[in-house]
Amino acid sequence: MRTPTRSHGASRSSSASLRSSRLVPGTSRSGATIIGGICAGLDRRTSTEFSFLLALPVLVAATAYTLLKHAALLDSQMLTLLLGGFLVSFLSSWAVIRWLIRYVRSHSFKVFAAYRIVFGAVMLYIFRH
Repeated sequence: MRTPTRSHGASRSSSASLRSSRLVPGTSRSGATIIGGICAGLDRRTSTEFSFLLALPVLVAATAYTLLKHAALLDSQMLTLLLGGFLVSFLSSWAVIRWLIRYVRSHSFKVFAAYRIVFGAVMLYIFRH
């Protein structure tokens, strides 16, 4: 992973601002993490990779907790379905993340920003009427 090029003071203030922006409903945690990495001096690719890697411990812990909580309900058929779903989910996620990492190497996040603005406007229109 590449090291940030900005001073620690600048990255701390950017980080604090971005963490507080996550309190706004609809703000993407991964989006805030990616932008925070960019503000700290990381390139788009490294910041995006970091965002995905940062989510892994939480996803693993949540899955393990749910499996342990409902272990009594798992029979062999359910376990087979669960493992099949895990495999399909893992492979499709891997493919999409790989595509996204390649995309951000040569493209900006403007498309994603425009999507968020348009989607937010549509949701406001739908739920206000």
